[in-house]
Amino acid sequence: MKLPEGNVVKTIWIDGGEIEFCDDYVARTPEDIEKVTREFYQAGWRIVLKLREQGVDI
Repeated sequence: MKLPEGNVVKTIWIDGGEIEFCDDYVARTPEDIEKVTREFYQAGWRIVLKLREQGVDI
């Protein structure tokens, strides 16, 4: 996965993890929008599965 090279416009910390939001990438084509959406859901499910492994009821 290629990391953005633009300006960091916002940084947040969640449980010791840093998330940086950059201003250099906006999905414009239907293919790019689908790719971003798919990656978003895949990341979400990885989080859900990890929490379930830890015994968290979600």
